[in-house]
Amino acid sequence: MASDEASLRGLEALMTEFFAVATTNSRKREIEELLNIFSQTQDSWKHCLFYMANTQNEYVIMFCLTVLENVINKQWVGYCGADKMDIRLTLNQYLYAHHNKVPSFIRNKLVKLVVDIGRTDWPHFYPDFFTNILQLVQDSETVTLGVLLLKMTSEELMAPREDLSMARKEELHRLLLAQIPTVLNLLNNILESVLEKHWHLVAATPPPSPTQGDSGTRQRGSSLMLFSSSPLQSDSLLSNMFKSPSSGNRSLQLEALPPLDVSSSLLCELSLECLAHYFTWVPLSNTITPNLLSTIFHFAAFGCEVRSSYHHHHLHHRSGGGGVLITGGGGVNTTGATGGGSGVPGSPATGGERVGGGGNNNNNNSSRGRSGGGGIGGSATSTSANAASATGGAIANTPVSASTAAAAAGAAATCPSNGGGGAGIVAPANTQSLGVLAMNCINELLSKNCVPQEFEDFLLQMFQQTFFLLQRLTKESTLNTSGNKLADLDECYVEKFTDFLRLFVSIHLRRFESNAKFPVLEFLALLFKYTFRQPTNDGFYSCLDIWTVFLDYLHSKSEMRTADHEEVTNRYKPALQSLVSHILQKLQFRYNQSQLEELDDESLDDDSETEWQHYLRQCLEVIAKVGEILSQETFQLLNDLFQEYTEVYLGLEQYVVPNGAHGRKLTITAENECRRLHCILRDLSSLEQALGRMAEHFIGDRFIKNFTDADNLVQRLVHCVAYSGSAKLYEVSSIAQTVLQPDFIEVHAQALATLKAFAHWLSQYHSESQKISQPLKFTILFSTLVEATLPLFRKQIPEKIVQSAAHLLLSLMVTVRPSYLLQMTAVHNLYSQIGHGHCKDMPQEVQLLLYRALSHYLLLPWPHLSDTDQDWEKRAAYHRDFTRQLTLEFCQLRDTQALVENKALQESAKCLIENTLKMCQDWIENIASESNKSKQICYQSLHEIVQVTLAIFPVYIHQPDTADHILSFFLAVFQGLRVQMGVNFTEGIIQTFMGLFTREQLTENILHENSAGCRVVEKFLRILELIVQEPGSAFKAFLPSIISVCMDQIYPVVAQRPSPDIKAMLYKLLFEFFLNNWRYYFKGSLLSTLNNQNSEMMENSAQFIAIMQAFGQSFLQPDIALFRQNLESLETLNTKWKLYHKKVFREALLYQFLNVFIQVLLQKSHDLLQEEIAISVYNMASVDFDNFYTQFLPNFLNGCDGLAADQRTVLGQNFKMDKDMPSFTQSVNRFVNDLRYYRLINSSLPAGSFKF
Repeated sequence: MASDEASLRGLEALMTEFFAVATTNSRKREIEELLNIFSQTQDSWKHCLFYMANTQNEYVIMFCLTVLENVINKQWVGYCGADKMDIRLTLNQYLYAHHNKVPSFIRNKLVKLVVDIGRTDWPHFYPDFFTNILQLVQDSETVTLGVLLLKMTSEELMAPREDLSMARKEELHRLLLAQIPTVLNLLNNILESVLEKHWHLVAATPPPSPTQGDSGTRQRGSSLMLFSSSPLQSDSLLSNMFKSPSSGNRSLQLEALPPLDVSSSLLCELSLECLAHYFTWVPLSNTITPNLLSTIFHFAAFGCEVRSSYHHHHLHHRSGGGGVLITGGGGVNTTGATGGGSGVPGSPATGGERVGGGGNNNNNNSSRGRSGGGGIGGSATSTSANAASATGGAIANTPVSASTAAAAAGAAATCPSNGGGGAGIVAPANTQSLGVLAMNCINELLSKNCVPQEFEDFLLQMFQQTFFLLQRLTKESTLNTSGNKLADLDECYVEKFTDFLRLFVSIHLRRFESNAKFPVLEFLALLFKYTFRQPTNDGFYSCLDIWTVFLDYLHSKSEMRTADHEEVTNRYKPALQSLVSHILQKLQFRYNQSQLEELDDESLDDDSETEWQHYLRQCLEVIAKVGEILSQETFQLLNDLFQEYTEVYLGLEQYVVPNGAHGRKLTITAENECRRLHCILRDLSSLEQALGRMAEHFIGDRFIKNFTDADNLVQRLVHCVAYSGSAKLYEVSSIAQTVLQPDFIEVHAQALATLKAFAHWLSQYHSESQKISQPLKFTILFSTLVEATLPLFRKQIPEKIVQSAAHLLLSLMVTVRPSYLLQMTAVHNLYSQIGHGHCKDMPQEVQLLLYRALSHYLLLPWPHLSDTDQDWEKRAAYHRDFTRQLTLEFCQLRDTQALVENKALQESAKCLIENTLKMCQDWIENIASESNKSKQICYQSLHEIVQVTLAIFPVYIHQPDTADHILSFFLAVFQGLRVQMGVNFTEGIIQTFMGLFTREQLTENILHENSAGCRVVEKFLRILELIVQEPGSAFKAFLPSIISVCMDQIYPVVAQRPSPDIKAMLYKLLFEFFLNNWRYYFKGSLLSTLNNQNSEMMENSAQFIAIMQAFGQSFLQPDIALFRQNLESLETLNTKWKLYHKKVFREALLYQFLNVFIQVLLQKSHDLLQEEIAISVYNMASVDFDNFYTQFLPNFLNGCDGLAADQRTVLGQNFKMDKDMPSFTQSVNRFVNDLRYYRLINSSLPAGSFKF
């Protein structure tokens, strides 16, 4: 005993020294090493039990718990029954005696250790584990400790780590599932008792009115009136649509509860968190009773209440003592970790002490239960108790003692719903947080897609109760100027409620849409109001996403049968029309300028959108979805506004007057009028985009039906484009120049973009006009549009307009392409100007668009004309001349000698080479899928460019940036024009490449500091891939050389490099080689196949094995994308060519691959592919199941380290000899899990002893 006392004093001294200011980091590391040595001694747990019973030092206690945790989780199986009993009893007694005295991080660690023991020993060696927990829950003195144990039990037993066998995991699941009715009933009783207590409190002291801050009278209205008014007004229509969580007078009183006292609030928080975690895995069944659901909804209603300052003040002084003292789990942690756990009521002597916890949040998961642990040299989850890291070493020189740590922890205390812990903070209970936690429970239930038939009535009740809450949320409020109640609620609660609505609509709405008990239109009316009352843009976007899911459902339903379409249209038309109207109102500056001006329209996000563009797109996508169901009605709403705004825009020229030397000016000078004009222009550009999204509803079989509307709209848009081009309003000066000039540019650019969206309508209009031989009207419209577009390609035109015009011209000349365009003077002049370099000063994107438009008009067949009327010869000559003009300078580089000798010329030519090859590559890539005639004309024009490029390639082979552009061009040529080049010329190119890409050159590129070097090699491999994919025999002579390049020159360089560069492309080439050239290795004859002869005539077997081993090597590397690619490659080869069945694979490779895959599963290095790996193992084993079970499996187990003989036997016996895939893969997963488990429990620590 004296020795233990001395050791305890020594340990306390070490802890004190560790946190002393003067202690150096080197000394701290020495102390860590001493503590590590002690924790690894055989009887360290006995000393720790003594230390815990005889010290008040929190750091010593925490260190002892960490040592015990290591014993329980890693060495428990090797301990005798008496020692286990000693540890278990001591921990339980200590927890029971001190749970309301120690900080939360110590309490939580104790709880976790008790549950860890139960996870291993219950019920066989610890039969009263769960019984004890249930008794604690039913005792008012220990109820919070009991609930905490219940929660930890769910976290640790239902999501256990790998320290359990699969059989034990299944047993725990079965055992805990049997206790669920009791657990849920107890948690429901706890929550109900709190409600009951406060109901009596309310009866004695009436609280403020439950409708304080709400306005409106109750009355019924027709469902068609639900959407007839603004969502920001008139709450009365929906007041009686859905029922409250329970019937009778009591429900009204429960809605009016004041804030709970602190101990009740903490108990309810913990109970709701516990319920939410159980709901993550408990299946929907009759164990989840209507009574429990009603109780949860009472707490969910707390989130709907806006608490006044009076309530908080009243709560603060209820105890009459020192307020509310929140003590808990912080401490000072120099490693940065925090304690974990939830609160329990404290000692009555403190006037309401709270032991809070850090590390918990509203979303329950198993890892949370493990926070709050750790010790110096112990657990990986270091906490504020130990304040040191076993591996850290460099710990700040900060004086920390037990008392100062507790005080410092208080400064970091957070609200209970966020799991914060601390000491010394006076704070009110937050009943809104209970609403958040209750919604968590509801959403956990709702997220389950598999709903038993008998549970659907419960779901219906749950939805009705939730929509009652939704009704309350959307009531008018008098507590803020906007009257919007949502703006006063906890943001987290609103997010949870939105999650509920999303889950309901996406998973369950189809179950209840036709249910007479469920008023769908009334629900949509509430969702409608909820959407437009969202206080944040993110909340609004989330609601729009819900509408998108609903609209997709309606669209798919209506597409099934025509009758359904009519039913959907008639039933939901008022709702959907109102939705579009209010979205349009919300996105218009005329109604919503103050909010919309706050959106950033300059900075781009990760999707290359500004904040305003994202907002507009979200709105327009929903409008477009409605348009799929109500196309005519949606178009009319948009078109009416468009006509109104264009009247203003087209009349602006009357307000433009000359301004002398300063050009022209706008005579609108009043600030209000300028602001109004600004709003109209912004809204006009938005409506143009919206109408562009509707273009698809005017083509195909709807062309004739909707022709008049589309024709009028396109005529109006063409008029706007022509007017914008002639008026050039962006050049006009005004008192609001900086605001209005971008608006004028945007309107012009968006009008062009909208017409681009109608290019397919114009194409169909052209086709229909040809059929009825009345092309004049179309010709006038189209010519007007072209003549309004072509003058826009000038330097003085704003870039945004030029870019939109280029996109439009491309669509007109590629999609519509009437035959008479070349006869138009403006088009002829454009060819001439572009050919002479007119657009070289424009952005490169615009140049490429113009070059492609003019090229493709000559290459693509004119629609509705026979082949004899295409005038191919004249067009081919025109295209050659046009190409020659554009590439004249480039073709002068044919004299490579000058390039070699003149380094300055070589450098200056780089830009010319890049631009020319980009243009030609763009042509080829976009003509690749067209007819042979088009590709033939294209190749004839580009033949000289191909030759010049091949000639200059050796000059730039050592300059990766330029070589990259050259290889990109050749890759496009091989992909798109391989047939047109011919076999001989293609062979010449390949021979040139093979000669240039020597081993030294490939190595230089791969190891080049610039990534362009790797891109060059990847494109070279991609070209080789195209060659091996050729079905004929033309390029078979290159196969040996290609394999040599891959395996002898590239693979040795990249194999051991951690970088994934080139590897994916290399393996893809090897896969395509096998897939398309299987007979290069296997020469099986048709006769032997017909005679069922198994003899395999194989060539190059050594090479085949080497390539397969290269594939196997890739499975040992961490790159998961490459692992997935190669795994799919092997499976594809097996499906097509029976790879796994080949004799060479069975004898030389099968066991190697099986071994690698099972080792990968054991190491959990590629867990994302666990299912795919298990399927591959099955496919390989299925080649010969008997051999797998009798040969491979025993040999694999014999080669596994860290297993005892009897464990190998058990593992082999437990691997069931199933031959179907589901059973086999399940056996593989069980085998891997149990093997990991045995290795873990077999790991032992060195024996010995240590004294402080």
